[in-house]
Amino acid sequence: MNMKKKPFKSTFVQNKKPTLNRVLIFTPTIGSLRIEWVNARYTATVPTNFSIVNQQQLMPNFGVDGYMLADAENLMAKVVTEQNFEWVITIEHDNVIPPDFFVKMNQYMQKGKEAIVTGLYFTKSFPAEPIIYKGRGNGCFRDFKMGDKFYVDGCGFGMSLINGNIIREVWKDSEEYMVGAEKTRRVFRVPDRTENVDGNFNFVRGTTDLDFYTRVHEGGYYAKAGFPHVQKRKYPILCDSTLFGLHVSPDGRMYPMEGIPADLQPKQKQYGQKTRKRTPRKRA
Repeated sequence: MNMKKKPFKSTFVQNKKPTLNRVLIFTPTIGSLRIEWVNARYTATVPTNFSIVNQQQLMPNFGVDGYMLADAENLMAKVVTEQNFEWVITIEHDNVIPPDFFVKMNQYMQKGKEAIVTGLYFTKSFPAEPIIYKGRGNGCFRDFKMGDKFYVDGCGFGMSLINGNIIREVWKDSEEYMVGAEKTRRVFRVPDRTENVDGNFNFVRGTTDLDFYTRVHEGGYYAKAGFPHVQKRKYPILCDSTLFGLHVSPDGRMYPMEGIPADLQPKQKQYGQKTRKRTPRKRA
């Protein structure tokens, strides 16, 4: 055999076409991921013709490592604005998505009626609580059963679908600031301020997600982004509890550890013998 002759020849051809801008998958991370997260994320069912070239190619991702959460989210907002992404899917580094997550989110994107859709996951606590809210300062919302679809005005960014127009509209009214050498805008803010209300000083603390949802609704950004019907709702965010994901801690504990709370479990139909109606006996 002539060893000088190469039996195989590989050719690398670079795709010169611009990347698709339909959906940006955003995952802020501390730099380490549980294997449960990795397995769920990269084995989830991908819809056909969904921003990919072949089955093994990953969907467009934007990973941010080493930044404060709000800064990472604002860097994402810059990418969404500059590259004109239609949608953003946020998957935080400790949320284990269900296998049909992308399939169902793709259906919401195709219909285009909802501005923001969230899946359901619980706090990393015992007992665990659903991270969905109606109102502020009144705890979590629990008036639902697993499998229901319902509307809320607050949720986490763990498993969410957000229309890109909303981020672009908020971007227009947000102040510029620097994240290292990158100039971006404060679309996502950490609520950490003091307010004077009738002479009483209130300390406002919270998370970027609830602050963002409140800002979007109160600022009329749903209507500006092309969703006037959503703007009219008291509770504008759709929660699809069929998109149920587990919340994993660094040591591998999955929440809710105790399983779905009893008050949130749907009533099971009882199958068995049919009962006959009995007429009461008349007394003599």
